[in-house]
Amino acid sequence: MSKLDALILNCLKAQIKKLNSFDSDKVLEILNSDDLIKKSVVVKQHIEKIIIYDDQIVMNLHGHAKSIIIDYHIAGHGRHSALLEPNSSIEASQSQKWSIIRSYLQGLIWQEELLEPPGKPISAIAAEYNKSAPHVLRLINFSFMAPALVGKILRGDILSRVTLQNLIFGWPIDWNEQSSRFERLMHHHHF
Repeated sequence: MSKLDALILNCLKAQIKKLNSFDSDKVLEILNSDDLIKKSVVVKQHIEKIIIYDDQIVMNLHGHAKSIIIDYHIAGHGRHSALLEPNSSIEASQSQKWSIIRSYLQGLIWQEELLEPPGKPISAIAAEYNKSAPHVLRLINFSFMAPALVGKILRGDILSRVTLQNLIFGWPIDWNEQSSRFERLMHHHHF
């Protein structure tokens, strides 16, 4: 069983314990057993749908309107990768921090090229740097970051769950919204 499968199974067990129905103990006994066939049947009976994203799993149980959201992060690459459990507070790697800083600085450069007279269109900037126009626009938008957040990132005060990807997509312009989003990423709780 993969670590991701184990994470999903443990979350299912936690939800079944919360349900505290008349058959909860029997279901938990099966889920804790080594009988893969019975486990598979129980999982199919309880889980309607699972969607796995790069950093999050959304699980819908039969008969429940609310989805279960499980955050996770895979640190490292290949044989040296490790699944970080929910609520993990592992500090971001140096390469992850530098990736965020480089992207912020690149956005500042492109912002200057866009805004300083005579100003370049985004399509020209994208062509010059061999990037897509949406990518250039995302990094320009990202460069309007609140100074307090820039300071946190430069000091390296970020956790591994704060990635460049979950920062730049849909990054708000409003500094209060940025701070709220950053804090949610830093202290996100689930279930």
